[in-house]
Amino acid sequence: MSPDWITNEAIICAYDAVNREFAWVNRPYEVIRGGYNKMLGSHIKDDTPKSAALAASPLGKAQANLKEHLNNGNVVKQLQMARTSEPDSLPPLTRRREGQNGAFQDQLTLRTATFGILSNAETIRKGKGRGRGKGYAKSSYPGGSAAGSLNEEDYLYSKKVEMQQVNCHFCRAENIEGTHKCQTCFKWLVAWSDGRIATEVCRMEITAKKTHRVFALDRIDFEKQPRAQRVSDRTRADQRRAGRSNFGNLRDAAQTHAGRYSKLGFSSIQDRIERDPFYLFNCATSQITPDCCQFLEDLANCLSPDFGRSRESREKQLGTGVSTRLIFMPDNQRDIREPLDVTREAVVAHHARLLTLPQFAVLTAELLKARGEPTPLLHGWAGSVMPIDQATAQDVFFDLVDFAKRQWDEQYENIKGHEHSLEPKATATDVAEFPLAKSNKSGTGEQREGLRRHFDPPRGSNDAERTTICSNNMFSR
Repeated sequence: MSPDWITNEAIICAYDAVNREFAWVNRPYEVIRGGYNKMLGSHIKDDTPKSAALAASPLGKAQANLKEHLNNGNVVKQLQMARTSEPDSLPPLTRRREGQNGAFQDQLTLRTATFGILSNAETIRKGKGRGRGKGYAKSSYPGGSAAGSLNEEDYLYSKKVEMQQVNCHFCRAENIEGTHKCQTCFKWLVAWSDGRIATEVCRMEITAKKTHRVFALDRIDFEKQPRAQRVSDRTRADQRRAGRSNFGNLRDAAQTHAGRYSKLGFSSIQDRIERDPFYLFNCATSQITPDCCQFLEDLANCLSPDFGRSRESREKQLGTGVSTRLIFMPDNQRDIREPLDVTREAVVAHHARLLTLPQFAVLTAELLKARGEPTPLLHGWAGSVMPIDQATAQDVFFDLVDFAKRQWDEQYENIKGHEHSLEPKATATDVAEFPLAKSNKSGTGEQREGLRRHFDPPRGSNDAERTTICSNNMFSR
């Protein structure tokens, strides 16, 4: 947080490699990048020299402000940052945040200014070099000082954006704007997006495997649901789209990410994250991690039963009433001549969470019964419904496998046509170990997001005070 000559307007995000999630996103990058794209677009449209467009860039303005600051008789000391222009307000940023009563929208207005600093490298001035030691020629070592110089080559200049502190709506602790989790109570500050909800279980499972942790189903937060259908009193056609199912919203979010990367010249969603900075910013804001890119593509191309609604239900914005359905997500690298593996390529969409068959078996047989919740009905194609009536997770899994095989056989004939063959169209691999229903929180120290930390230094200590002054008083000089 200490101010330096490196600009913070080009920083996109910060990634937590331990928990494999984005920890912070630079919100002003959206405004800065939008202005940069607009500037280059006008340069191409007007057919003006690119140098003229770059002169109006933030770096060009910072250089011009430094020249004007020095010509006015102001002095920039060595290794001490000085503000060379008055702060300008950026356009208001609209963001969705998590509160005690759910997600809400908030606006934030940031300021930006240009800064300059005198470098610590002593320049060689003509006739001022000093020889040191016997046998060294004159000007062998740099001598003289750049203090008071009007030469722009002796200075470093950049444009910086103000970093504000926001209060957590749960514990009222201060956090840097753009932080996803409160650093005191570890509650989520940024509202969950539909893409984040669709990939949440996949991200938790991959994180547990790569960090040697335990994946348990009780860590899934079913309270976070997709945002309501984004329609209002606009047109009659838009109103008929209201009331869609949670799974429909999740699949729309996946198709939004997977539908454009090929048109833009990218090979996959992960390739676009690595090569497109602005798309990386959007994914960091939506908490879509690189580990879940392939899962998002498979969700966009999935096969799911369609539960139609009447015209009256559409006009009244009523849903389908189906909260649990079976969907197929075939692997894109699988040979279509090989049978489908329902253990890996069949998924159950249950209350806006996508679970594999072993995970759904453990959820219904152990976790839901322990919580006193009713077991759901699994809906398939052509009105097929499977009740969950077994006592153990293994028995539920066997019933799910048989149901998924029968459903895939029907779908296979609908797509490929009826074929007389003795080869199976679907199979199921053995499950080495079922996921845990509850995590053990005692003795291991893992997954302590719910505990409040007490290791912060006192507010009046030198380190904390120095950090606060540097971050808040940069623009007050």
